[in-house]
Amino acid sequence: MKKEKKRKFIYPNVDIDQESIFHILLEEDRIEHSKFKNQEIVDVHIDHQEWNTCIFQNVNFVRVDLSSITLLDVIFDHCDLSNLDFSETTIHRVIFRDCKLVGTDFSCSSLQDVFFERCMAHYINFSASKIKYMRVSESDFTYGSMNEVELKDSEFVNSKLQVMEVMRTPLSGIDLRTCSMEGIRLVGAELKGAIVTSSQAIDLSKLLGIIIQDE
Repeated sequence: MKKEKKRKFIYPNVDIDQESIFHILLEEDRIEHSKFKNQEIVDVHIDHQEWNTCIFQNVNFVRVDLSSITLLDVIFDHCDLSNLDFSETTIHRVIFRDCKLVGTDFSCSSLQDVFFERCMAHYINFSASKIKYMRVSESDFTYGSMNEVELKDSEFVNSKLQVMEVMRTPLSGIDLRTCSMEGIRLVGAELKGAIVTSSQAIDLSKLLGIIIQDE
């Protein structure tokens, strides 16, 4: 039996109209070398699609399910991805720049070489994911969740990790000195090998029940 050939959409550097976007997202198996700009995508369930070498600029996603999607070499620039379901996805070499990611779910996913730059991401969820080289810069992950994550070779720079849950996620080798972590939630063992300032160490010691007193 002849294997069915996957459908592929390629339309580089052209602004695609609203009607065409819905057709592309619902009908194609793979989208590559394409640019989407100044659009709103509403009420779409996208299952097991691959986006490769795409740019989304000023695109708002509303009630869109992207679970099990594959993203390779994709840029999201000034997009609203709040409350999207990215669970069980493969996300490699992807940039989120100046995006809104409030309540976005990346749980149970594989992330590698992913950048978050100047993103508002309250309640973002990475729990039970495998993450290798993620850079978070000038972003707000307040109230986020990163529980039981396999985290390697990652950076957090000038970012807010306040009241974030990091239960059973080893932070060894992670430099947190430029981040604010007030109210961060963890057991304590996660901090072994983490790089923090002396003032941060005093605050974090309270999580371990340590009382520091001067003579």
